[in-house]
Amino acid sequence: MPGQETPITSLQQRLSDKSTVESQVRAQARLDYLTSHFENQVLQRFHMPSGRLQVTIDLNNEALRNSILAVASAHCCRTTPPNPNYMSSIEEQSREHALHSLREHLGSAKCVGGNTTLMINIFVANILLAILDGIIDTQRTHPRLGIVPYVRGGRTILIEWQILDQIFRNKEDLSLPTLSIFATMDLTYSLLGGQEPYFPSSIWEKFVGCQSWWGPLVAGHPFLQIMTILSQLAQLGHQAYNEYAAPSQERLSSIIAQLEQNHRALDWLRPSCFSGIVSPPLSSRSYGESWSDSQSWAIFCAAYHHTALIYIYRALYNYGITHEQVQQETHAGLEQICRLSSEDKHLDHLLFPILVIGAHCRKEEQQSAVLWALWRPRMCLQYSSIEVMQQFLQWTWGKPDHDLDWWGSFRSIWWRILFF
Repeated sequence: MPGQETPITSLQQRLSDKSTVESQVRAQARLDYLTSHFENQVLQRFHMPSGRLQVTIDLNNEALRNSILAVASAHCCRTTPPNPNYMSSIEEQSREHALHSLREHLGSAKCVGGNTTLMINIFVANILLAILDGIIDTQRTHPRLGIVPYVRGGRTILIEWQILDQIFRNKEDLSLPTLSIFATMDLTYSLLGGQEPYFPSSIWEKFVGCQSWWGPLVAGHPFLQIMTILSQLAQLGHQAYNEYAAPSQERLSSIIAQLEQNHRALDWLRPSCFSGIVSPPLSSRSYGESWSDSQSWAIFCAAYHHTALIYIYRALYNYGITHEQVQQETHAGLEQICRLSSEDKHLDHLLFPILVIGAHCRKEEQQSAVLWALWRPRMCLQYSSIEVMQQFLQWTWGKPDHDLDWWGSFRSIWWRILFF
């Protein structure tokens, strides 16, 4: 009879229902596993302090959820790769799905308006996709790609939806450490490429006591001070790069004095037992010394200090690579980097100083030490952009051009790598 259920159709329906349930169970299991990997592996590895980073994650927003799953999937594939071809396929599928979801949500928000929570989630999703591209490295060959869309996208969201103050109020939310990543990313992007930084130098004071990739710090901490100074330098560098105005000698002398004052604040922490650079085997896991957290912080800030001085001499004074003061700061900065043990998490977050200092190393002994310094972050973070850094440095060392100015030295890489 038409419409009457037969044993065959009944069996087919039960099998279909069972398949649907099994599919839902598998999907939920995958969601649970990747969310756990993101919280317990990805977040903790990209968080510098030894203590656990605990934040609230909103999995109800599709764009944010898909970005989290894509990052976790890519990172998981790289820590336990089944095979390279399969891994690449999974990464690309997850990336495309997350990008599509982000564009849909952003388009919808532009058409009908987005509330603050929605736009914060979209902002976080955008930065997570930048991290994703850093993990898988899509071998960008044009400035329209690389990190440029993510920097511009993050800036646009902050400008159009005015969500910055709300993010700072979300003390336990994923958005605050993500904002700290974006602030650092925007700053290093500006320093290397001559772009105007989005944030004023006062932004770093707002991170006092906040969950960030560097952890909650007290007011006046040397790291926040030096990031404030670097932001001022980025603004001066942007003006110099675009030939608006060269900074005055008085202004530069004032900034150098600030740097030296901040550097002296580290003296009581700074170890004095280091005696020169010794190039270790690249597979070494025990180079440098084990320090207390405060001592590691002192070394970390000192590396940033010498990086800032290299920037001043190269980008603002326009000194050449071989200039005595440039090489003096290069040597001093590399000494600081090499003081850290390969087990120290601070080393994982020195990628920007390692790139800048490494690009100015002229001696083979120094260059070997730089490659050692990249070994730990590459193994721990599973961040393919570090391989791009290494290739860039080896190319720079192999074909040294002492006539290149600061901007020429980093022209091939400034748009490719997210630093934090």
